[in-house]
Amino acid sequence: MNKKHERTKLILKIIGPIVAAAGLACTVAGFADMIISTNKSEMPQMFWLTILGLPLLGVGLMICMAAFRREIAKYVKNEAVPVINEAGSEITPAVSAVATAARAGGKNVCPHCGKANTDGAKFCRHCGGAIKTVCPHCKTEVADGEFCENCGEKLG
Repeated sequence: MNKKHERTKLILKIIGPIVAAAGLACTVAGFADMIISTNKSEMPQMFWLTILGLPLLGVGLMICMAAFRREIAKYVKNEAVPVINEAGSEITPAVSAVATAARAGGKNVCPHCGKANTDGAKFCRHCGGAIKTVCPHCKTEVADGEFCENCGEKLG
């Protein structure tokens, strides 16, 4: 960034909080006057401060957001990137299993580890998991799952 831009941001970083604080002070004073006047059964004399203060507070906060945009974006990035990296590391084994199964080209693939086995194998030679199970209801050989692909009954 050039010097003029840096100077403008510095000015906004000073003006923004000042305008927001002035708006907050006016709003609080106006509401306080309204509450005190209501308790005394009088008309509020400084409610106009609330009408002035709320827009000032909004403008001050917008100036602050513009002035601190880079810092806010950097903070959000530093919070989000570790979460994204963690999610990526958790999903990597599943993606690898799917990729291995795709490379196997429809061969006898283990549903547990995703590695290819010889045709007709009932258990995986890599992890020992059952590749195919026999449905206890219709005696059909099915891939490992919760329900039979043939009769729909619950396996196991």
